[in-house]
Amino acid sequence: MNDYIKSICPLIGIDGELLSAAEKYAAENPSSFTAEKIADFKNSYKKLPPIGQLALALLCLPNVKAEYDKLGIPEEIFIKTFTDIGIWCKRNQINKGEIGLNRFGWIKNHLSMKLFRLGRLQFEIIDIKYLPVVKREVKRNPPIPKGCPVLSVHIAEGEPMGDEACSESFRQAEEFFPRYFTDLDFKGYYCASWLLWSRNREFMPAEGNIVKFMNRFQNIGDIYFPFQTFERLWQPLVKTDFFSNIRLFITGKPKNLKDLPETSSLHKAAKKYLDEGGRMGTGMGVILRK
Repeated sequence: MNDYIKSICPLIGIDGELLSAAEKYAAENPSSFTAEKIADFKNSYKKLPPIGQLALALLCLPNVKAEYDKLGIPEEIFIKTFTDIGIWCKRNQINKGEIGLNRFGWIKNHLSMKLFRLGRLQFEIIDIKYLPVVKREVKRNPPIPKGCPVLSVHIAEGEPMGDEACSESFRQAEEFFPRYFTDLDFKGYYCASWLLWSRNREFMPAEGNIVKFMNRFQNIGDIYFPFQTFERLWQPLVKTDFFSNIRLFITGKPKNLKDLPETSSLHKAAKKYLDEGGRMGTGMGVILRK
């Protein structure tokens, strides 16, 4: 790893021990990290273990930073965007007890300069697709035509998602993308998340940050896909192996629901809602650009 990579690691959440492990793996497996393999990172990562995926992601950073510099994108946005590497390394350690990165398939969006973190929120350039579960009226009269460019909104873990902070992120997006991607005529914003599940309003406070975030979007459909909710609220305490997921899908709640901690008002409200027969899922929404 060159001096730039070593200097950037503490800023994106990679400590010295993790960096040393990634360096060691790269040194022991040089054929996996040639210039060609680094350039072809979208395919090169697929056979690598988590520590190898981390090494590949770090080795890609100088090339990506050069592209940022060509466009004049500030370094603070580069650093904020790639804190996601550190976030997912920590999540992998918590969930599976592994060191390294097991979400390179997600991080490749950042490396491809399709995703940027602007303040609290992440924005990914995509062409909108409407899943079969969207509402009938949406299918008949989609608010944004299928295939049009939009910004897909993601919420990185680790910080409160205050309403003002989210508003500031959307404001930054309206400045950032027209400035640095002049050919991108995005039509609005799209989000698919447990945070947009319509039934959240049944147990979450109306003045809470999550419901305020939901209210920004026009709901276009819900899907009974509860796994993300439990991942965000309680993993690794909720098992996510194959059979546990089947049970979760069928019953709507984990086997150990009564044992899950109630360290926040959201935990308490969610457990009560589930215990009374409530269901969790994923909602989809759009915001039309003004």
